[in-house]
Parts: sequence; structure tokens; C-alpha cells
Amino acid sequence: MTGFSECGFQESSISNFERIAANKDWHNPYWLAPKLDYIEPLDVRDYGISKCIESAKRIFTPEILVQWPDFSQEYRIELVQLYGQAVADNFDLKDFKEIIIKDLGYGVNGENYGDGYIYLSRSLVCDPMASPLQVVDTITHEMRHQFQSECIEGKHKVPAATCAEWKIGQDEYTDLPPFAFDPWGYKYNPLELDARYAGETVVREFTKEYRA
Repeated sequence: MTGFSECGFQESSISNFERIAANKDWHNPYWLAPKLDYIEPLDVRDYGISKCIESAKRIFTPEILVQWPDFSQEYRIELVQLYGQAVADNFDLKDFKEIIIKDLGYGVNGENYGDGYIYLSRSLVCDPMASPLQVVDTITHEMRHQFQSECIEGKHKVPAATCAEWKIGQDEYTDLPPFAFDPWGYKYNPLELDARYAGETVVREFTKEYRA
């Protein structure tokens, strides 16, 4: 049975740290100077985000947001599926299959593995006290990961530099501490930066008119 060290890391993961560390060239940290000629600022990477903002406005009206806790679980799921399909259309996803609601574990709101399936946490969708804004953010975030995977596979036209950056991010992606906090690990990985930008921008922009 896997145990935990005093630091809170699983012992099995610690051996993984050692294995990864052994393969890193600390004298030539690739992640400090990736071989990319140009990286455009995140705010020019729309690729469907503006359309997602309009979809969120149309589906998650002020009335929907206020009444969210009172809706039945079935109706909340219906809204999730409606917005999810809109985001898939806005990103022009080629391989999107469906949104699957399941238990994902503590602290995990959503997952995507580039296979067309978007997984959402059951607690995020079914708990009436969960924020509908977090639902919008998570759906957009995970759909963006699907878009990134399709871009890497050459299924969308994006600048070559963007695709190259995402490819490096995919190759070096890890959520194992302490490398999760490398610029190319997890926290600052370009895939995560872009997905967070997509989800958070949609929430920020579609709620502007709702705020005083």
C-alpha cells in the first residue's frame, strides 16, 4: 500500500522524482530557454474564445446564475451539455465526443487527455452550492486542452511558433512535485497558461455587464 512521507508526498512519487531528476540536465536547463523564435502574447490567442464569451452570455444569463442552486441536477447537466457543445463548435473541435460527469477526486474539477472526452467532476456539476462560473471556466479550460491537442496533431491552423510551444509543453508536462512548478512542468506550462487564460477570460468577459 502506498504511504505518505512527512512532506505529504506519496512514497511511490518520491521514487519518480529521483528518476526524473536523474534524467534532467541541470547544467543546461532547457526550460529556461526553449528553442522558439517567437511566442505571441496570450491575449492575441483568441482561436474561438470571443465566441465562447457570447455563448456563455446566451446560456448562463443572470437569471440562470442566480437560480443555479435551485435547479434540478438534471437541468444543470442539460446546461452543461449545452454550453459544452457550444464551446466545441466555437473551437471547431474535430474529435470532440462528449462530456462525461464522474467522480474525479478531491480538488479536481475537470480532465482531458486529448481523446475527445471531457471529464467534469460530479461535485462541480451536481452540488447546488458549486459556482456556475466555475462550471463555465472548467468546461472552457478542458475544451481548450482538447483544442491544443488537435493543434499539435495539425488539425487546426495556428501559428507554427504556438504549435511548437504547445508541443514542448506536452512533451515536458508533469504534475509531480517538485517539477510541477518548473516553467515547463505543470503550473507554468504553456498548455495550462493558455487553458487558464481561455476559461478565466470567458468568465471575466461575459460577466462584465452583470457587475455594477
